[in-house]
Amino acid sequence: MLDHLLRQPDALALALLVVLVGLTVAVGLVAGRRRDAVAAREADQPEMVTTWPQLLRRELIAALAALLVVAWWAIGFRLPVGAPADPAITPAIAKAPWFFVGVQETLQYFDAWLAGAVLPLVMLIGLCALPYLDVNPEGSGRYTLRGRPVALIVTLGLVLIWLLPMIVGQLLRGEHWALQPVWRPPPVELPLPPPRLLSVADRLGLGGLPAQLLGGLLCLGPYLALPLVWGPLARRRPTVARMGRVRFVIAGALLLTALGVAFKVLLVAAFDLRYLWVNPWFRI
Repeated sequence: MLDHLLRQPDALALALLVVLVGLTVAVGLVAGRRRDAVAAREADQPEMVTTWPQLLRRELIAALAALLVVAWWAIGFRLPVGAPADPAITPAIAKAPWFFVGVQETLQYFDAWLAGAVLPLVMLIGLCALPYLDVNPEGSGRYTLRGRPVALIVTLGLVLIWLLPMIVGQLLRGEHWALQPVWRPPPVELPLPPPRLLSVADRLGLGGLPAQLLGGLLCLGPYLALPLVWGPLARRRPTVARMGRVRFVIAGALLLTALGVAFKVLLVAAFDLRYLWVNPWFRI
C-alpha cells in the first residue's frame, strides 16, 4: 500500500501536506498550552521584542529552506501527465492536480457556483476576518490558546474544509470518480456509476412543501440557532461576551460552514446521499 502510494507524485505531495499541517497544528497547540501555563511568570519579562533580528531572521531561514525543498521536488519528480491528446478518444473524468482536487471534489456535493466560488471565498475571507472577530485584548501580542479560543476553533474548522475534500478526491477517488482508494488495485471492468439525485427528502418519500421545509431546516437551522446559543455562552465565557453578538454569529457561521462541508462529505460516503436540500434555485 505505501509503495503504491509513494509512486504517485500527487498523492505523495498531498500526504506530505497533511503530515506537515498536522505537525504544525500539534506543535502550535502544545506551545500554546505551555504559554498558558507560564503566563503568570511573564510579568517580569519585556512585553515586546524587536522584529529584527529575532523574527525576520527565522522567517528568512524558513523561507529559504522551503524554497530549496520545492526546487528539489520540481526537479526530482516528473509531472503525472497523461498521454498526448487524441481527438478520437474521449478520456474518463480527469483528476485535477492535488492543489485543485479539493475544489473538484466539492463539485460532487454542491452546485458549481457554490463549490467553485462561494466556499473558497468564504474560507479566504473568513481567515482574513478572524483577527477582527475575536478581538480579545488578552490574545494580542502573545501566543496563547486561552486568549483567542474562538479564532483557534474557527481556524481549525477552515483548515478542515480545505484538507478533507483534497484527501477524499486525491486518495479515495478512482476511475470515473468512483470511491476507489489508491492503495487498492482497480477492478478489471468498472461500469459508469448511475446518476444520483437523491436527497434526504427522496429517501424519506417526501415531496412538495414538506421536502422544502425539511431541507431548509437541515441547512439553515444551525445558522438560525446561533443568536440563541450566544446568550448561554456569553454568560459562562468572558471571551465570548467580549466579542458581542454580531461577531459571535459571524464566527459561528464560518465554523458551521466548515463543519457542514465535512458533514456533507461523510454523509455522501456513508449513505450515498447527494443533496440535503433541492429547490428550483440551488441544490445543497
